[in-house]
Amino acid sequence: MDLDVRKYKFIKELLSVESEVVMEKLERILDQENDQTHELSPEHKVELDRRLQAYQDKPQDTLNWEEVKKDW
Repeated sequence: MDLDVRKYKFIKELLSVESEVVMEKLERILDQENDQTHELSPEHKVELDRRLQAYQDKPQDTLNWEEVKKDW
């Protein structure tokens, strides 16, 4: 069963939920999932730090948006 079908079935079930406790549990699960998906991996943090340092060392070595658009 593909993800879209599963989502649709889940939404149908969700609309029939009458229990406040069940809704709170589902909301907590979704909140946890959203919190986890917004965290950067250690590798991404290292790369961002490297890029920030490169910019701070040589801020003149950047391109403006107009220059970038010309090459695309």
